[in-house]
Amino acid sequence: MNCTLFSSLDHDGHFSETIVDEDIDVEKIVETQMMIEAVRNAISRLNAEEKDIIERLYFNDETLSNIARKKKVSYQAIQWRNTAY
Repeated sequence: MNCTLFSSLDHDGHFSETIVDEDIDVEKIVETQMMIEAVRNAISRLNAEEKDIIERLYFNDETLSNIARKKKVSYQAIQWRNTAY
């Protein structure tokens, strides 16, 4: 039979000792969250066409050639726009 002693609980009924997973890199998690937030902020400042190109390149894994073909512009035009961001 398993028993939980009242002495092991805090005043709210929670375990007073916390279990720590030492394999979790909290600093890395925070750093990643900060980077994601910075990218979101940067993307939010782009116009609709810029957002579309970035989304296609980095989230949909489309090539510059494919984007240029779909937008009916030259590869160089898309390449220039991509480097301008």
